[in-house]
Amino acid sequence: PAYQIRVARRELEPLDLDCVEAVQVLVVLCKTEKSITLNLKAPLLINPNRRLGRQVVTNSELPVQYELGGDLPTLRKSA
Repeated sequence: PAYQIRVARRELEPLDLDCVEAVQVLVVLCKTEKSITLNLKAPLLINPNRRLGRQVVTNSELPVQYELGGDLPTLRKSA
């Protein structure tokens, strides 16, 4: 909930937004054997009304690989 990004206005222009509040922000996730990381530095910005999106690099000092806490549980195959 505290995740906030700062991007230049020119980065938002191609999304053709009616208002900045309309943008949806998604982060890219990466799963390895030992952890899950989030790319908080370069989120995806989506304008759902116009079906436009792009990945931007933020002006913030956010990590490219933010590791989610704890080890991943061992998964078992089931039928």
